[in-house]
Amino acid sequence: MIQNVSCPVQSDVEDLQEYLAILSKDNSKRVTMAKERRINRSFFDQRCVEFIFTVCDRFHFPPDVRYSTVCLFDAFMFAHVSSLWQYVDENCRTEESFLKDWNTVETKLSSQVVLRVLSCVQIISKMSNYSTQLNVSSVKNFLQCMGFCYTEEQILKAELRVLKALDYDVNIQSPLTYLSTLLKLVAADVQMSNFQSIYNICLDILSFVFMKRDEIYDSLLLDPISEQERKHQIVVLEADYMLLACGVITSAVELSADQCNEHSILLSLSNRSSIPVEELKHFRANVKKCVIKSKQTVRTQETTHRRSTPSCKY
Repeated sequence: MIQNVSCPVQSDVEDLQEYLAILSKDNSKRVTMAKERRINRSFFDQRCVEFIFTVCDRFHFPPDVRYSTVCLFDAFMFAHVSSLWQYVDENCRTEESFLKDWNTVETKLSSQVVLRVLSCVQIISKMSNYSTQLNVSSVKNFLQCMGFCYTEEQILKAELRVLKALDYDVNIQSPLTYLSTLLKLVAADVQMSNFQSIYNICLDILSFVFMKRDEIYDSLLLDPISEQERKHQIVVLEADYMLLACGVITSAVELSADQCNEHSILLSLSNRSSIPVEELKHFRANVKKCVIKSKQTVRTQETTHRRSTPSCKY
């Protein structure tokens, strides 16, 4: 679903600046929590992300719903799995019994992923400004089409389970919120004749980064470090929505038809976010590498498929 946005008028700039200051504080808090190992994006899996995007597209939700749903699902699964792990650990006296019980828990978790995703979409759709919400009946029908048989009561309980696991704190600010705010402020600083076009490109790149998260963030780390520390540093980078938003905008500007203001846009982004221009370019370069690699992989798969498919002779 295409979402139309427009450049801000001068009277809106002050409000946007105040909002960006709030987002910056939230971003700093999230990065600090990541450094202290209080958050973990273990469930930001490509298959889950693609499925969430598919569900949101199926119900014609705007882009902000899909990104917020991914963030909510990740936060819920981390809280949910941590709680289950603690419960099993406290109630098992031997390692053998722990492994046996945890395998049972993992099996049940896997069978509930689709339901959990739908619950997260439900919650985000209710919190968004979009006119349509995902109701229980629609969820039930969708699950039936996928081969799952849940009652409406079970669906309602599943939604409540997500809310309780997060202590009803589901006010999710997705990276798109940062991106939209920054892009509007940059447009106030620099003349943009193709604002809507750049925004649309940003959405495509943001979706790509969500799906190729591990690969892109791993490539941002240059120094040789242990595998455990590398995973931790990736979590810290992923928590930095300001970096992600600026990196996506930087990439979109390079791909846009009009690049004459690229330098001015990068300077504006750097000033607004306090992120050096070189870091933004580094992020952009790694996104580009990943895009090229993905295209090469697709071409290779297509070539292999053609070679393995027998030709028909008439």
